[in-house]
Amino acid sequence: MNIFAIDYVLQEQKESVMAKLSEVELMQLVKGGETNTVEFKVAAPRATEMAERLCGMANAQGGVVIIGIKDSTHEILGVPDNRISETLDVISRAVRQMIKPELVLDPPEPEIYVVAGKKLVVAAVKPSIMILRFQTKREWLVRCKMEHEEKDTKAIYSRL
Repeated sequence: MNIFAIDYVLQEQKESVMAKLSEVELMQLVKGGETNTVEFKVAAPRATEMAERLCGMANAQGGVVIIGIKDSTHEILGVPDNRISETLDVISRAVRQMIKPELVLDPPEPEIYVVAGKKLVVAAVKPSIMILRFQTKREWLVRCKMEHEEKDTKAIYSRL
């Protein structure tokens, strides 16, 4: 794929934005628990871990990371007001600096939801039409059974 085709694809991905989740839809995701396409975090992890998660999801079926949820109990703990900015920054650094080509969130920025009076930060990704690489490693990441597997290039292309 040449550079012009990649730019076109990236622009097309930026323009097709998922509708904002309703509170009911978000609660259904929380009640359903973690899956291959849904991951909970109590607080924002390091940017490298966030990049790994989002890259793996995009290389598979897409998905959402919801920050402010205790994964073992599905309890809504929320993100404290003094941590919202840091949480948004971690996600932004992960998608813009650590994943190549740059990952486009859907919608393009993480969203803040208020559920049960508590703030949740949600980052959603569509399945990528091209293979994304977690920048600090040379392996490709694919999300599989709640875990990331490091795959070589041949293994990734064999799944396409």
